[in-house]
Formats: sequence, structure tokens, C-alpha cells
Amino acid sequence: MRVLTVWFNEDDAGCARREAPVMITSGAVTIVVNGAIVASSAPARIQGGRVVAPFAPIVVRLVSRAAYRPANATIELERGETHIVVPVAFVENEMPYVELGRVIRDIGGSAVFDSPTKTLTVVLAAA
Repeated sequence: MRVLTVWFNEDDAGCARREAPVMITSGAVTIVVNGAIVASSAPARIQGGRVVAPFAPIVVRLVSRAAYRPANATIELERGETHIVVPVAFVENEMPYVELGRVIRDIGGSAVFDSPTKTLTVVLAAA
């Protein structure tokens, strides 16, 4: 099976893509942010071919301010001068999950997914 491995960058229109002979499967995904593993009792995982992560502690670790708005199923995030609103993908055990790639891209970060180890390595510049 051939799957596209995607690296996110600040160029929203054209993320770098390279074909790689990897298979994305379900299961827990390890998140590493600027060299440190983010421990979480509610793990990130793959859903629909994308990494989804819980609001806390993973998503809040990426930003300076975060607010979950259950009434409209969104999460508001701030990092530096950037303010974004992202939709909640789903809620499990009262924990909202979001598509992590979109958050990383929109706050100006980059990420590389390693399929064999199910590890998403995130690099963020200082806010």
C-alpha cells in the first residue's frame, strides 16, 4: 500500500508531499513536541487517515491559550499573535478531540509522522 506522508508548513496551499511505502493503521499515536513526549491518559490516534488528539493535554501543550466551546463544538486556540478556531472531530469520555495536523499547520508548526513507530514529531518555533 502506498500512502502520502505529509509535512506541514506555513504554505497552506502546498504542503510538501512525498510518497512512501508505509501503511497508516489504527492505534495510539505518540506525540513528541520539540523533542519531548507528551504523556496523555487519553491518547492521540489515527481516525480516517488523520491524527486526532485530545484537547488536554496534547492540544493545550501546543498553544498559549485554549478554550473548548461545547455549545458550538469548536476549540479556540492562541499562540503568539495567531488566533484560530477549529472544529471538534468528536467527543469521547467528555474529552473533545481535534484533527492535529490542522492545528499544527495553522499555528505555523511542522510535523512528520513515522508510520512504523506511530509517532508524530512536532516542531514549533518559540511563541
